[in-house]
Amino acid sequence: MRQAECMQRQWIVTGADSNHFANSRMLVASWWETNRHLPLAYCDFGLTPEQLSEVRTWPVTVLPVPPALAGSRHPWRCKAGLIQYLSGLPWSVVTWIDADAVLLSSLGDTAALTEGYDLLLDAHVMAIGQITLPETAALLPAMDPRDAYFSAGFFITPCRSLLATWDDFCARVCGVGNLWEGDAFVAAVYATKARVRTVCGNIWHVRGKTSIQTSEIVNGRLTFGGFPCVVLHANADYTLREDGRRVFVREPLRVIQDRFERHFFELRATDFGRTTR
Repeated sequence: MRQAECMQRQWIVTGADSNHFANSRMLVASWWETNRHLPLAYCDFGLTPEQLSEVRTWPVTVLPVPPALAGSRHPWRCKAGLIQYLSGLPWSVVTWIDADAVLLSSLGDTAALTEGYDLLLDAHVMAIGQITLPETAALLPAMDPRDAYFSAGFFITPCRSLLATWDDFCARVCGVGNLWEGDAFVAAVYATKARVRTVCGNIWHVRGKTSIQTSEIVNGRLTFGGFPCVVLHANADYTLREDGRRVFVREPLRVIQDRFERHFFELRATDFGRTTR
């Protein structure tokens, strides 16, 4: 397969419901700035007609709600049904990123990043037994409570069986426990015996207890442990704006968000470069 054709089968995918829509504008701007070499697909997890109409003006591929998920519009259940959204796409590798995250630098060739692996992502600082509740665990294949829990907010995978298993497991636990979408994801990783490449160094997902408070700006770039960061995820330490946009409490991180939001509206004003002012 030619290089250009190969890259067009490497998709970045996100999705949102009406409550997270304002966050995804920043993500789109960050993708445009850093990763336009990879096509972006946008899953409808329950947008309003007005929001969906706006998304259709962006340079993204809109993925409608699959028939099997039409009656269950909880965004977690839709996200775990990612394999259903992808059914019409010619993909070989998919990078999932939550709508409340932004991309800070290029992912490059995601097929090369996952060569020899089924999944690239980062491990949580807590173990399965510290997060998954007993009532949820009872509905999933047995997992060792001492094993690592994984974050489903940002990952790269070429593995269809992993995504299909996640979909199946989430259908079992939907609404049970406090983090059932994530629990189903972790169970799918272990059940499929996925070959996992844990991210570090130049592929760092800044989020939650891992690094939101410990990442720092060095020479104008967000870094963690001395390495440039790739993903900044607003899943902790934020306030909610009236439109649902998450606003970091830490000023250096808030500045990054604000820049991407301004950039989004600048891009939209020119129809993403298709028109001039």
